[in-house]
Parts: sequence; structure tokens; C-alpha cells
Amino acid sequence: LVKKVSLEKHSQGYNFDVNGCAFAYHVHDILEPRDVTCPWAIIAMSIAQKTSNRKVEVSLSEFSTDGSNTLIVLP
Repeated sequence: LVKKVSLEKHSQGYNFDVNGCAFAYHVHDILEPRDVTCPWAIIAMSIAQKTSNRKVEVSLSEFSTDGSNTLIVLP
């Protein structure tokens, strides 16, 4: 469903980057989502919250033609 996912440590948490998403072409180009969070990022946020035992702040995603980028904030 995705070709590449990366998780990079950030000062406020983690940067979650999705590339080559099977849904991106149909959803991102046609619907042009704004002010929403990528479903893959919501799954990653759930895992981060469960494994860190800390409340995760939901943040909005930035969408590209083949993926998304989302900051996972761990306050």
C-alpha cells in the first residue's frame, strides 16, 4: 500500500513521511485534502502514543502527489 515510510526524530517529536502511497493519486490529486491528517499518520500516532505512554497531539498532514508528511508531536 506504500512504497516507503520514514520516521525521523524531531525536536517536538517525530516527522512521519509516507511516499508511494497507493491512495495518494486518487485522493490527493482529485480531492486536494486540506486541514486533515493522513490515515497512515493516525495509525503511526496511535502506535507512538501506546509505546511512549504519552498523549500524542494530533497534527495536520502536508500532502504531495504520492504521499504525505506529518509531525507527530509528543508534548
